[in-house]
Amino acid sequence: MTPSISINVLREDGPASLGPVLGEGGEGAVYRVTDRPSLAAKVYRHPDDDRAAKLLELVTLDGDRLRQAGAWPQSVLRNEDGAIVGFEMALLDEWVPLFRVYQSGSRMRLLPRASFTFLVRAARNLATCVHYVHEAGLVIGDLNESNVLVDARGMVRIIDVDSFQVGAFSCRVGKSELTPPELQDRSMADAPRTIESDRFALAVLLFQTLVFGRHPFSGASSDGSEATLEERIAAGHYAWAQRRDVPVRPPLGLNLSWLPPEIGALFERAFDLSVADRPSALEWYDALLRLEAETAECPDRSGHVFWSGADGCPWCRLEEAWKVPLFSSGRHVRERKSAPTPDVTSLWADVASVRAPFLVPPPVLQNYDETHPSKLAWFENQRWASLLGVIFMFNIGGSSIARVAVSVAVIAVVCGLVIYGHQRRLKSGLPVPKAPEFKALVEELNALVPEWSDVAQTNYAEKMQELADVRSRLADRAGREALLQSEVYFARRPGETQGYLSKFAVVSSGLVTEKNRPVLAAAQIRTAADLDEHRLAKVAGLDARTCKGLLDWKSTLCGHYFSTCAKELTDEENEAVERKLRSEEAMLAQRLRSAPAELEELKERLVTRQRELATEVQPLLDRYEALAPRFHAYVKAGLIKVDKPWTYYVDHGPKTPTLRVSKP
Repeated sequence: MTPSISINVLREDGPASLGPVLGEGGEGAVYRVTDRPSLAAKVYRHPDDDRAAKLLELVTLDGDRLRQAGAWPQSVLRNEDGAIVGFEMALLDEWVPLFRVYQSGSRMRLLPRASFTFLVRAARNLATCVHYVHEAGLVIGDLNESNVLVDARGMVRIIDVDSFQVGAFSCRVGKSELTPPELQDRSMADAPRTIESDRFALAVLLFQTLVFGRHPFSGASSDGSEATLEERIAAGHYAWAQRRDVPVRPPLGLNLSWLPPEIGALFERAFDLSVADRPSALEWYDALLRLEAETAECPDRSGHVFWSGADGCPWCRLEEAWKVPLFSSGRHVRERKSAPTPDVTSLWADVASVRAPFLVPPPVLQNYDETHPSKLAWFENQRWASLLGVIFMFNIGGSSIARVAVSVAVIAVVCGLVIYGHQRRLKSGLPVPKAPEFKALVEELNALVPEWSDVAQTNYAEKMQELADVRSRLADRAGREALLQSEVYFARRPGETQGYLSKFAVVSSGLVTEKNRPVLAAAQIRTAADLDEHRLAKVAGLDARTCKGLLDWKSTLCGHYFSTCAKELTDEENEAVERKLRSEEAMLAQRLRSAPAELEELKERLVTRQRELATEVQPLLDRYEALAPRFHAYVKAGLIKVDKPWTYYVDHGPKTPTLRVSKP
């Protein structure tokens, strides 16, 4: 039985039981719903009112056609306070992202019987989904290769429906390589999306589906100029353009002769700069439906199906030229080795079963900065002495014996009060505050209380977050496989991406500070092409976190190039990827297996350290409580002279209030 997790969310009719995490992203996580197996639940990390209102709007728009188009929100989920924190949708188990379908290597492993007809059918069904959304008056906004899922029949569903542009609720995300020319210079956060911008993204995805993942604006420069994919899109430099001259040419042999002219004409219209001329989803549907009906089988090789109007089997020619299989056939079908995959749910259940340590929060320090002298005990309130002094001066101003007698009596009373107050303080153990002593006490507390706060609030939480990241990596086999494919490919072809990477300045990574910029320039590191581990290690003053971030950024760019240009691995390279995947899985799984013992050891260490801190801090706290109100009251009364070279205050920052000494 699948264990439920401890996230308390409610449907309109009662509690929902959530199971293991199916995926995680920046916005939140998607869980299996254990009490309704056909559903999945998305729960936001930071729910807000705008998301809540948008979800309510999407739920009211629910309909048969919209459910066929996407994983539509069926009901909202609330927390115990009634706030909307997520929604339930159809569970799309065993569906794969579109990019896994149009890449030949992954398609042959995941869907070994998928032919060109399958690709055309998936493309047609994608057009159908987009048409259904537009028909309802909605805009998808962020249509991309990862949020389009395909099943073994070629059926298509769009996920991340909560990012759709619905009425006043805009779409704030998107991918630049799927963004039309008119929005290329706009921020995704505020660029208004339209049906026409969806049509551009649809055309790019259809092109990639029918041309093995190749991006329509990717190709070799014909005039020696260099431009990014985004710059080519903005300029309308479609690499296969026939209606006008563009400085980009497609790869040799990739002339689209396997597609009917009707399809080619639709691509010309879609990638021209004329926004109004872009083909609608319905036009694509009609053209693809005809293409699907006009296919023929290759007489020489099983698994090769092509458009019957082509001059012979194009796949035989391309496979011979490229030396890689494009479709599974008797010769090329490779059985995927049935390596046992770790049971992530079971491993994480063991980790989650470790109970968090009971750690006492750090002491909350009272701020006595505004303590007034009147709050002190009467024998400490020296203003009485001042008042009596005034009476004495008034009486001594006269000359009568009676007034002199009264003055002598006042002097006696004042002296008695002072002596009495001093004795009371001594007897009660009340210390007489002194500025240096109080400053030293504050600084001593400053050194201990933050550590207590870290022990109680940070250390265990950070460890759990680290383990959660391990779990996410282990669960995301497809993502790790894509990354490893890219790494293996470029490790054997180190020079292939240099031209591409040299177009990305390191400052555009968002990781280079003003301080780091000159040291990177001095080390001749200016673009992503200049980044490697050895060169970064020699840059003085560059911290390890920035180095790792820059290398990850370079890997992301390589992965983008790998998928956009539809690169394929050889059988030997695929086997190398599989070996690395298994090795990494074994390491991550072992990390989770050892985690319960590691957590228990951490718990014991934290509890022990907290006891030690409590022993050290408590006497200081007692002194603080005794000194602080007096210190400030005495300062306000003018009885303690402080030169004000320092002050102290209670910092009500993100953690427990802490004393801070502020120096000018």
